[in-house]
Amino acid sequence: MKTRLCNGCNQDKPLDNEHFVKDKNDPSGFTYRCKICRAKAHKEWSLKNPEKVKALNEKNKDVRKAYYARPEIKMKYRKKAIEHAFKIKYEQYEKMLEEQNNVCAICKKPETCTKLNFLSVDHDHSTGKIRGLLCRACNHGIGNFLDSVENLTEAIHYLNKNK
Repeated sequence: MKTRLCNGCNQDKPLDNEHFVKDKNDPSGFTYRCKICRAKAHKEWSLKNPEKVKALNEKNKDVRKAYYARPEIKMKYRKKAIEHAFKIKYEQYEKMLEEQNNVCAICKKPETCTKLNFLSVDHDHSTGKIRGLLCRACNHGIGNFLDSVENLTEAIHYLNKNK
């Protein structure tokens, strides 16, 4: 396997997508600094040049907004987010969605929040185990009760007592 000496950290690293950014202008096809050094240099530059960063962000705001508004881009990042956060393939999410008939596992209604437009992956925060797909309201409700059966039971008693 080919390697390259990063001119940032002076370490010899494999010349691949995992360690270097592609660069069509370089004969090797990759940048001369590894991803870690590039990120570090970018962060340092950003901290030293806040006004330039602000100007660049403002200049590119409309382009970014248009890009991320595209449905295929939204879906691409949605898939990545699910796979990264919950360590499952998006196909597993789709299978769960199909098994739940595209509705929330608790209230049996589709997601009504137009901003999200998808059901949330509900999971046990202590074990990471996925329990099902919930609408935003039910997911927040469980979260607000700290995933506690005791808290939810007390809430039910409270509601029944005060009908």
